[in-house]
Amino acid sequence: MVYGINGIFAVQVLAINVTGNQIIDFSSTCLNICGYFGLSIAANGELTADVVISITNTSSSSAVSINITGNRLALQKAGGKTIQIGNTETATTARDIIIQGNTIIGVAATTDTYGVLFTGSRPVTNVTISGNIFSYIIYGNFLAEMWT
Repeated sequence: MVYGINGIFAVQVLAINVTGNQIIDFSSTCLNICGYFGLSIAANGELTADVVISITNTSSSSAVSINITGNRLALQKAGGKTIQIGNTETATTARDIIIQGNTIIGVAATTDTYGVLFTGSRPVTNVTISGNIFSYIIYGNFLAEMWT
């Protein structure tokens, strides 16, 4: 997929596997996923957007079991977010997250450019981030707020 707004947009789904794609030059997000169980984003050739991967939960479904492995993720403008994971819902959870072996590339490390950004006022738990390569990224791993 080339030149669009949202490459893949999914809400409240079970067992998503996004593998072997090239989703480039998107003005909003390559993958915008909200509320799911069992998400695998692996071995994608290139994913390029202003926000490459955005993962959140909803008031009625959690964001559980995330595996982001072996991808090439690139921002197309300065100040973007490569992987953004958020939890703002009191009754649901975001947990069991693995971000491993990815190449994460910014355009230029001149503004607030994020590799992995966690946001929200609720807990995000059981996270493993290892073996990633960050290039032209100001904040490799960034916790935007303290969680309760």
